[in-house]
Amino acid sequence: MARIIAEYGNGSKTFLFDPMTSRLTDEKGSPVPVPQSLAEAERKRREGYRNRVRLRLNTGRECNFACAYCIQKGAAGTPVFHPIPLSKLTELVSGIAHYARLAGVGSGRTLEMDFIGGEPLLHWEELKYLISSLRNFIPETRFTFITNGSLFTPDKAKFCMENN
Repeated sequence: MARIIAEYGNGSKTFLFDPMTSRLTDEKGSPVPVPQSLAEAERKRREGYRNRVRLRLNTGRECNFACAYCIQKGAAGTPVFHPIPLSKLTELVSGIAHYARLAGVGSGRTLEMDFIGGEPLLHWEELKYLISSLRNFIPETRFTFITNGSLFTPDKAKFCMENN
């Protein structure tokens, strides 16, 4: 349950929001009607969530930082690169495209691909190849990655913006 305090010029009002049911109540527990536009936005969000195929690809455990809180800190420090051969990347793209289609991508479902690992940007050339190649098979694919940002450059930002 989330507590929402709305402050107005002449006071404040407390609301309670249940994210599991998307119900909004006042502080006494009485339902607060959700405006139609918000209800429609929530319906679309849930529909989009159900109509996605999500794939996570671990690019490796290497990282250029050694953050104490990281669960992969044992692999931090000086990264050791093991580039993936182009033939293996091509096989990977083909496999992803094939199984995404079997999961309904292209027939009402959207592929969302997350690159995870240590620091995915250490594998920038591989990421670029995978993203560009998958765009040929499934143009509407959405890509995400979590990065510490230290290797993010204007050229990489431009590539990301051009490739969703």
